[in-house]
Amino acid sequence: GIFRDIAWLREGRKGKHSSEVSSAKRGGKRRTIEPKNPIEVLSVKRGGKNEPYRTEGLGPEEIRIRIGREGTFLKPGPHLYELTYRAERLLYFQEGQDGLYWNVHGQWEFSADKVSATVVLPEGIRATKVWGYTGKDRDWGEDYAAELTETGATIKATRSFQARENLIFVLEWPPGLLDVRAYERGGREAPFRGSWISHWLTTIENWRLLILLLGATFLSYFVVWLFLGRDPRKGAVVTRYFPPEGLSAGAAAYCARMDRLGYDDTCFSAGILGLAAKGAIHIERTAGDSPISGAWSYALHAKKICQGSGKETADLSPDETSLYENLLGEAADLKLTTKN
Repeated sequence: GIFRDIAWLREGRKGKHSSEVSSAKRGGKRRTIEPKNPIEVLSVKRGGKNEPYRTEGLGPEEIRIRIGREGTFLKPGPHLYELTYRAERLLYFQEGQDGLYWNVHGQWEFSADKVSATVVLPEGIRATKVWGYTGKDRDWGEDYAAELTETGATIKATRSFQARENLIFVLEWPPGLLDVRAYERGGREAPFRGSWISHWLTTIENWRLLILLLGATFLSYFVVWLFLGRDPRKGAVVTRYFPPEGLSAGAAAYCARMDRLGYDDTCFSAGILGLAAKGAIHIERTAGDSPISGAWSYALHAKKICQGSGKETADLSPDETSLYENLLGEAADLKLTTKN
C-alpha cells in the first residue's frame, strides 16, 4: 500500500502537545487546550470504493495514514485514491493575520510527477496572501506557482519531485473570521519564510547556544594568544644613516621601491652616488647642451678601477661592480646623456 504523512501540533516547551490562547484577542482567561484527536480520518477510497487503512504516530509532530493491506499488490496502471480527513492544529494565529499551514502530499518514498492543491475557505473569508515551500525538509525552495481565487487559493509545483520532497502550502487571511471554536483549540507555530539560519535563530535556545559557542571560541583564541601569539616587546627605534652591511645604496633604493616601481631612475641615481661615495668615480657638473637656460649636464670620471683589474681597487659590492663595468668599463670618462 501507500501512506500519507500529516504534520500537526509542534511540541511545546514543557513537552506537552498543547497551545495557549491569549485572552487579549479572543476573550476570557489564558488557558491551555489539550488536543484529543488532532487527525480524524473520515474515509479512504481507491477507485471510488472503500480501502482499508490504519493510522500510526510518527512522533510528537506527525501522524501517518497507512493505506492498503500488507501483501496485496496492485495491478500496474493508474489508481485514484481519495482521502477525506479532519485535521486540527493546521492553523496558526498571529497579530494581524490568521493562516493555514498544510503539507500537501507528505514526504513520500517515491517520486511525484505533478503536485497541486486547491483550498476553499469558509464563506465570507477572503484570502490575502498565498505562498509555500518545495523540496525536502528545511530546503525552503520556491519551485511553485500560486494564486489567490475568489474562494481561496491554488498552488502547484513547477517541477517533478524526487523521493521525500514535498509541497508546503501557506494561506493567510484577516484575523477573527473563523468560528470561535477554532481559536479555543489554539493553533500551531507560524511558519517562517526565510533562510535556514534565520529560521534557526528564531528560538531563544538557539541564541543561547550561539552565544555560548562564540564565547567559548573567543576564550580559546585568547588563551592561545596569551601563551603563544604575543609578539616580543619592541625595542628602542634607532635611526640608521647607512644601509645594512653588504647592501649598496642602489640595492637599498631598489628594496624600498620594488613593490611599487621596481628598478627606476631613482635606483640608478642611488647606484651612481654609491660609486662616488666609495671613491670609484668622480661626478662632474658641466654646462649642458640643452637650449634651456641654466640646464646642467654630468660626466663620470673613473678614479679607481674595480676589483680584479690588477690596479687600484675600490671596495664595491657585486651590483656596484656590474654598474661600474656597464657604464665605464675600461674607459676613463663618460658623459651622461639620454642616449647612454
